[in-house]
Amino acid sequence: MFGSLNAYGVAAVLAVFALPEACSRLLSSDAPKPEVPPFQITMVVVGEDNQGIGGAQVLSGKKVAATTGKTGTAKLFFRGDEGSTVTLTIKCPEPYTSPAKPITVGLRHLDPGSPAPRFEAACTRQTHSVLIGLRAENGPDLPIVRLGQVIGKTDQAGTAHLLLETNPSETITLKLDTSGNDMLRPESPNLTFVSKNIDEFVLLEQKFLVKKKFVPHAPKPPRPQPL
Repeated sequence: MFGSLNAYGVAAVLAVFALPEACSRLLSSDAPKPEVPPFQITMVVVGEDNQGIGGAQVLSGKKVAATTGKTGTAKLFFRGDEGSTVTLTIKCPEPYTSPAKPITVGLRHLDPGSPAPRFEAACTRQTHSVLIGLRAENGPDLPIVRLGQVIGKTDQAGTAHLLLETNPSETITLKLDTSGNDMLRPESPNLTFVSKNIDEFVLLEQKFLVKKKFVPHAPKPPRPQPL
């Protein structure tokens, strides 16, 4: 085929045959690659009652990646290599304690239409509410003292209701002050309990004995003496 061509002719023919392949390579290298969609996850932050907590921050390193809404949910988007991981930490709002351990998230693309992977974190309240029902038999109108401060008083029936904010496993001591009624026994007793790590109702009871007042007997009139 190339017998009648000189060296220049052969080179020209070869260039013509190589041109389509070169153009194909050029077009394939310059063609824009389809953009890979970001990895998406859903983070849910709840309290001890499994209700969502709004205002919790989701941090990637030191950067805030998202903040949960009123329902405790936040959607996050990440870019990276398939199979890589991202470490997230949760910063709970006041008055909650943040989880001690971070959450490691694997980045993987799912089938179209599949829901985003869901991760959950829990915030623990620093304090809990304790509703106290107090019943003091024979103890009306008694001041209730805690840490040297009067926080309530029993009614005429000797009952009272108190609402306290306590730390988990805190020892709570209440004193019924009987200094204004010296006829009651025991004198100014302490009522003690240990709070739990949940909101709770506690019933405290104390029975008083009423000391009888000493009433001196009137002297008997002298008997008439015989004359």
